[in-house]
Amino acid sequence: MDFSSVNRFNGLVNFVCGNLLPLTDDATKFSKAQKLYSAFTWILEFTYFLVTTFGIFFTTNQRIFQDTTVNQAVVIEILILGFYMNLRRGLIYRLIGQMNSVLINVETLKECVEKTVKPLQRPLKLYTIFATVTVVLFCGSPIYKVFKKDQFSYNDFRIPAYIPGEPYSTGLFIAGILFETLGGFYTILKKASIDIYLIHVITLLTAQYKYLSLELINIINGKNENINKSDLESLDNERNEKIEKTVQIELKKWIRHREVVMEIGKILKNLLVLNVVYVYLNCIFRFCFLGFLLISSSGDYFIQALVCSYTVVCLMQVYVLCFCAQNLLDSSTAMTHDAFYEKWYAYGPSTKRIFSMILISNKMECRLSMCGVVDLTLPTFMAILKNSYSACLFLLKVK
Repeated sequence: MDFSSVNRFNGLVNFVCGNLLPLTDDATKFSKAQKLYSAFTWILEFTYFLVTTFGIFFTTNQRIFQDTTVNQAVVIEILILGFYMNLRRGLIYRLIGQMNSVLINVETLKECVEKTVKPLQRPLKLYTIFATVTVVLFCGSPIYKVFKKDQFSYNDFRIPAYIPGEPYSTGLFIAGILFETLGGFYTILKKASIDIYLIHVITLLTAQYKYLSLELINIINGKNENINKSDLESLDNERNEKIEKTVQIELKKWIRHREVVMEIGKILKNLLVLNVVYVYLNCIFRFCFLGFLLISSSGDYFIQALVCSYTVVCLMQVYVLCFCAQNLLDSSTAMTHDAFYEKWYAYGPSTKRIFSMILISNKMECRLSMCGVVDLTLPTFMAILKNSYSACLFLLKVK
């Protein structure tokens, strides 16, 4: 069991979109063909960004607000976070190395990882598939115009884009639609890949905290594999020195394991210092203009259905991300909650002292950000919806 084998879907999306975010702590793992494919996708993405950005200057303000804003917000997010994540590859390799060191082949840990990671795979797959299909249909929707006329302009594209040679022939217009569709496909897939990757890291760290909670209970109750259960029976009558020392050794091992997990949490916080803030602001911006687009695109029911579908899956993705961050925060401070009600008081003073130190240090929260407003927990999700709604109402009043 390691970082890459726990969630195969994460690796699949990471490869198809061309992000090539690290899945192992080996920097030479990717082949030359994969690197060339990744370079092609990023060149295509940057070209798509330039074409749609220049298209802003050749269309109306209404179309800029309706069709360009959300697309540009996502593309800019991909370019910034993609560049940032690749800039911090050394930190990611270090995080994966630390994570693999504590992903030991213990049945309890395997169960914790499976229970934490597996329930999230279905919503993430739905998000990736529906978001990709929706964007492809949205970008390719103007194709019906080729049956109505034979000359086309910048504004005939679904997302206003600058392509030299206006007015366009039918062949050039179809090529432009294919380019926009391909650009939209890689944009949303790269976005989904980064989201799935971050959620994967967060859930693995959460599983470690849950495993530590169960392992502490097992040590206190003498269910650890290194503790002789027959010796444990004598604790209620006369303290057994052998079992006392064994429990202390296991508690110290537990503390060392927790130190590694906490170090992973610090690395993760350093890695996500930009991601968390940018995702928070970008979500407010996106949902604001998605709401504006949904309300203002009256009459075109097909586009409204696509926008509504995309909005729903985006809300689901942000909720899953905030849920995972909240679960990580709760798990990091709940390691000793259940163990506190076990018979730790039956041990000697030295063992009690170690357990007391563990209790005191259990208040160290694992957050994704130093600022509680943008740390992507469930209250943050509600704040995103509230701020997006307020901004959308303001835009409608201005309109």
